[in-house]
Amino acid sequence: MKQADLKDLRKLADSRREERSHDRKVLDFDWAGSVITALVSGHGHRYNVRIKLGEGRTYKCSCPDHAKRGRFGPCKHTLLVSRHALANGSATSKKPDTDQA
Repeated sequence: MKQADLKDLRKLADSRREERSHDRKVLDFDWAGSVITALVSGHGHRYNVRIKLGEGRTYKCSCPDHAKRGRFGPCKHTLLVSRHALANGSATSKKPDTDQA
């Protein structure tokens, strides 16, 4: 169910946000149970992302884009974190290299 939730989340995004998510970095990442939290950087700013999977799935980011348009789909930071979670496929806490995107 968790992998399917992440894939569904990514389907909500427009191609422009998806494309722009590739030049950001995951600085800190934690996946505990059904909640993923991460710190993401890009262009001199850092944002906190939280994704709750399963029933009542939600996603939040501290960036201005999420505040303005988050109800229409995930921001680029949320997309980066979902891609990172899918690639790692683990529910354990991780602190990735800052070189990893």
